Amino acid sequence: MPSLSKHAVNQAGDESVARVLDDELTILGYKVPARLSILGDVGRENNWNRKTIFKGHSDPKNQKRNRGIISWQGTRLKKLNSYLKQEGLLGRGDDTELRGMARFMHNELQDEYPDVYNELTTAKDTASASNALQKYIKYVPKRPYNSPDPDFKVRKNAVWAKKAKAMGLGQPSDSESTKAQVQPPDSEATKAASDS
Repeated sequence: MPSLSKHAVNQAGDESVARVLDDELTILGYKVPARLSILGDVGRENNWNRKTIFKGHSDPKNQKRNRGIISWQGTRLKKLNSYLKQEGLLGRGDDTELRGMARFMHNELQDEYPDVYNELTTAKDTASASNALQKYIKYVPKRPYNSPDPDFKVRKNAVWAKKAKAMGLGQPSDSESTKAQVQPPDSEATKAASDS
C-alpha cells in the first residue's frame, strides 16, 4: 500500500465503518468499482473514524462544518440531518446511522445528481467511478489537498480503497458472481435437447 500517512491509515477509527458501508452499498445494488471508490472517498474524507463521521469536522478549504460519511455541509447537511431524524437515526452514532447515511447518499444521487448516479452505477472501473464521485462530493482533487491517482482520482482515495480491498471488501456480490458464471448454452447440448 502506498504510504499516504501510514499514521492516518493505522489510526483509522474503525474498519467496521468500511464493512458496514460495503454491506449497505451492496444491498443498494452498487457494483465493485463504485463500492471501492466510495469506500476510498469515505476514508479520504474522515479516515473511517466514527467520531469524525458522527460529530463532524471543519472543512480544511472553506472552514465550514461538515458531517457524515462524505462530509456534507450547508443545505446538503441540513437535508442529511432531516432525513436521519425522520428515519429515527439522527444522533445514534452507530451502524444503523451509517447505513442511513449510505441510503441518504443513494437517494441524493438519484434525485439531485441523476447523471452522476448513472455514471457511477455503470462505471466499469474505479477510475470512472471515482471521477463520477468527485462531481458529487465536490472535493478539490489537486494540491494542496490531494495528489492525483490514475485509478481512484486522488492518492488518498486509492490508499483507503486498497485497504478495503485487502480487508476482503468491494468484492463481487452473489448476484454479480452469478451473472459472471452464467455461460451461453452450448450449441451441441441445445441441439441435442431440442432433438429429443
